[in-house]
Amino acid sequence: MSKNNTKIIFFSSIITVLLSVGAFVFIFKIIANKNEHTSAVIATLNQKIINKENNSALANKITEIENTKKIIDSYFVDTNHIDTFIEYLEGLGSGFGVVTKVKNFEVLQNDKSILAVDLSSDGSFADVMRIIKLIENSPYQTRIKRVSLTKAPDTQTEVSLWQVNISFNILTSNK
Repeated sequence: MSKNNTKIIFFSSIITVLLSVGAFVFIFKIIANKNEHTSAVIATLNQKIINKENNSALANKITEIENTKKIIDSYFVDTNHIDTFIEYLEGLGSGFGVVTKVKNFEVLQNDKSILAVDLSSDGSFADVMRIIKLIENSPYQTRIKRVSLTKAPDTQTEVSLWQVNISFNILTSNK
């Protein structure tokens, strides 16, 4: 009976060892699968983080480009808003009491990117020179073609009146 008991214990030990090894292999496979899944999730998460950083950098670059475009566009007159530009020109002398009038403006037929403007203003010599300086130093790309400065006949006022006629070309943003 001792021999049978030993055999039963031996077989039950072998079965227990086999079950233990099988359970160990099964648990090891589960852990390996979980590690693979976790690695895939971490790789995906890292890729999403990189994409988010790239999108943020791209959004910053787009904003920077738009701001640069606005700065560049501020040097050109938009032909769709010529009325605003004419109001700007006629308002140049209003700060110091000089009336400035735009006599003529036209988009040149041979070069649609240039607007030709004829402007006149009356006032004291200092005031009309200030108008010339304001046009010359305007934030737009301006090329003065002609300046005509004439003195009005003497009047009863203390300050002699001068008239300036200015013809200039200015670049537009539309072609």
